[in-house]
Amino acid sequence: MHLDMVLLLLPRSLPTVRMEARRSGLHGLTVFVDEERNDLRQTQTKTMRELKTQAKVLADKATVAEDWVRKLTEERGRAAQIATRLRLASTAMLKTAKKHRLADLQAPLEQPTAGADGSATAGPSNKARTGTQGNAPG
Repeated sequence: MHLDMVLLLLPRSLPTVRMEARRSGLHGLTVFVDEERNDLRQTQTKTMRELKTQAKVLADKATVAEDWVRKLTEERGRAAQIATRLRLASTAMLKTAKKHRLADLQAPLEQPTAGADGSATAGPSNKARTGTQGNAPG
């Protein structure tokens, strides 16, 4: 078998090349073909193992990512609840502040009175704190 013949056979499947080489008496070529086939099988096996390993790693990463998404979704839900509570509390505080402001505007203004030491005091509120009433001694 000539080299041209071998080159024509190479694009064919390995079993076909091996068979043609045996017919032509090229034992070395059959050994070469068998070695190449074994190398290809080993390479395929190794590649499959590597792909399986990479697939496991990617699956683990996907699981971790799903866990993070779940946790972040839960945290976002909690944050939304807190934000709602804060909005409700601030609205209630604003309503309370408006009520107090209106009450302060509607209450009669007290005129400061002079205390015993000459300092200006706000009559009833100061007397309530000290426990004295009116012009009572003491």
